[in-house]
Amino acid sequence: MKKLIGLMFYFVVGSASAVPILLNGSLTDTIDNGGVPSGWNIISPSPDTMDENSNVGFAGNGFFLATPSASPDGSTWVGMASLSGTLESFGQVVTGFSIGFSYDLSWYHANFGYDFGFTEANAIQVLVDGNIIGNGAVLPIGTGWFNEMLSFTATSTSHQIEFRALFEDSSYQSIDGIRLSESNISTIPNPAIFGLFIFGLTLIAFKSNFTK
Repeated sequence: MKKLIGLMFYFVVGSASAVPILLNGSLTDTIDNGGVPSGWNIISPSPDTMDENSNVGFAGNGFFLATPSASPDGSTWVGMASLSGTLESFGQVVTGFSIGFSYDLSWYHANFGYDFGFTEANAIQVLVDGNIIGNGAVLPIGTGWFNEMLSFTATSTSHQIEFRALFEDSSYQSIDGIRLSESNISTIPNPAIFGLFIFGLTLIAFKSNFTK
């Protein structure tokens, strides 16, 4: 009886959804002005692949307004500029979602600025299939990195995830360490799993009556 209940629990909870795979969330690649790391695509020109020694994709960190610190995720990251009429953005299409399940999307955020008038505070905005799901914190120019997270519910097995600036104010933000994980909260019951659960309960009741 205990084995049967345990098996049911595994099917109902443990195997209810697939695991989506986000490629190169560490944003690791070679330094590139106007280019993003492998696994990602430019949606609005032109983000840069950079690190603490290479601002806006060029060797040398003299363009930073605040002294940059290494990313908590290590290696390179992506820098995105914004100004009136332009919001640089990048993203990728991720497959393997389970419809009706909630997912957590987290990242590291910094705002070191850029020494050509990109001096404003800003936040990172996240879009799924072009629809805004929320924003991170608004950061002024500074030296540190901050961990941020948003959640969303999958409406398809495939979604395009996109990152861009919240405001068109002149700023130059950095992002790294993007992670995607299941929240383990289903908002829509899975009919097949629910049917298995009911069948199991019926079987338990029958066996219990039979053994009396």
